[in-house]
Amino acid sequence: MRVPLPFRAGAGIVALCALSLGACGSTNDACRVPVREPLHPDHLLHVTDPTAAIFDTLTPTSGPHLSAGGPSGVVDEPLLPAVQVAILERGDVLVQYRDEADAATLRTLARDRVVVAPLPSLTDRVVATAWTYRLRCSGVDTKAIEKFAAAHSGKGQGH
Repeated sequence: MRVPLPFRAGAGIVALCALSLGACGSTNDACRVPVREPLHPDHLLHVTDPTAAIFDTLTPTSGPHLSAGGPSGVVDEPLLPAVQVAILERGDVLVQYRDEADAATLRTLARDRVVVAPLPSLTDRVVATAWTYRLRCSGVDTKAIEKFAAAHSGKGQGH
């Protein structure tokens, strides 16, 4: 039996929409779609003083950075943007949270290539960054953050 083309195309669109909504668990997920950020013009610049680097955001995805890779695992203090970028450059994903109440849950995500740190000045509750990518979350969605980390870890610039 042949199905008219408009019906087949419409069914495909409905299936695609259902898959995209179901991929993250529900339509009320706490995290937005990851965004690709433009490469910062100073992304090749190594700095010796992380306080001297200037950024337009609290959670940069590229830019001037320390030549050393920065900390790994769980970090107890907020990181300066130049340190954040050093972590991303080596290919790690950085998960930063605003509320200390979320620390225990998010710290369970720390592993090889995933660094977790507080950043109380965030406007979003959680922000995950990778080299030129950012995921903003209004709540703690560990599945979305793990999916982001799986897609972007190991993909830093590394120079």
